Amino acid sequence: MKHQQIIPQPITLNLTYPQSFIDLLNTELYKEKTPFIGYGNPSAKILIVGKEVTWGKGTPEEKRYCLDNFNDWIKNIQTKNPITIKSEVLYPEDDIHSEAFENFNPLFPHYFRYNKVGNTKPITEINGRFTHQNLPYSAGPTWYKYQKLINYIYPNRQQNEYVDFFNEAFITELSEKTRPNNNNVTDTEAKDTCDSIVKRCPLLKEPYFQSFPIVIYACNNYTDKIFPFIYGFEKSDFIDKGWFSILERDGKLYVCTWQFSARISDKMLEELANVIKSYLNK
Repeated sequence: MKHQQIIPQPITLNLTYPQSFIDLLNTELYKEKTPFIGYGNPSAKILIVGKEVTWGKGTPEEKRYCLDNFNDWIKNIQTKNPITIKSEVLYPEDDIHSEAFENFNPLFPHYFRYNKVGNTKPITEINGRFTHQNLPYSAGPTWYKYQKLINYIYPNRQQNEYVDFFNEAFITELSEKTRPNNNNVTDTEAKDTCDSIVKRCPLLKEPYFQSFPIVIYACNNYTDKIFPFIYGFEKSDFIDKGWFSILERDGKLYVCTWQFSARISDKMLEELANVIKSYLNK
């Protein structure tokens, strides 16, 4: 049975950007290299750092959602408030470079992804045309669990049927190398990832990324080499909480844990949320 296509109404966002965020985008080095910056609310208190984005290398999605990211933020800053966010995931049979594809905005990526994990992934392209044959379009395991964490941290916020944790968090990735999954990774791919992390360390050391009072590294072993460079301390300083490790230093809370695509239980998310809530309430 074919699902009924529902086009959600656009939403409007009135935003302020931290000066450190504007300064980052105005830095000549980054204007030249246009690195991946991230998604979500630039003024949020919570930064989540994942492993890498999952689009395949050389795909149109990699370009639109990753390689265009820096310039998308430039456009957002140059646009007068309010900014209108339209759904780009529920337009059937549109060409991948049409309005459906262009509606993507890193402030609220994939507006109206349903807050559920489906058993099947939507087909995104048939004969070169953009489609979503299997609806509703679900969040995927990582964003689904990010949403749960934010809901636990802010239990009184309005609950929607779609993923909206971007209002309360900013997310980025430790590696800029895209990879659909971590199965059967070759030595060359592993080296490319390590090289990418090393290259992104200076970016994550910039004042903007250092300004978050709460930083969650949801990328497990990817963090082993970066803490001495970015923060000046070893990861071993962290207090082990079982599923995650925490450290409070210089008025900030740092968390290291598994990537949210696996090994993350609801109990662990609640425990982590309680730690973060107690920190926010200090």
